Amino acid sequence: MIWLKRKLKNWLNSVDEEECIQLSSGRLSRPITNGASIDNHGINFTLHRGNGGHALELREYDSKSDRNHTVLHIIPSDRDLGQAIAHIITFESLKK
Repeated sequence: MIWLKRKLKNWLNSVDEEECIQLSSGRLSRPITNGASIDNHGINFTLHRGNGGHALELREYDSKSDRNHTVLHIIPSDRDLGQAIAHIITFESLKK
């Protein structure tokens, strides 16, 4: 059984030359599905649409205290959405 585990491990860890070329050229061999995510500890945000504007929810993980911090910002419909998001992200980054 050990030889089968080693063979399987070697097969899983082997890298195909064509895959390396595709990854280094910036093309993925498989598309990323909706459920896939990148595991990082930066600022994650979700934009919720509502009547009269949007709500921007920011989530940030603090590794020192092992807690998630969530902040909610309201963006009225009369403001430019892109510029408002840029201001909010800049403001939250400066708070650190």
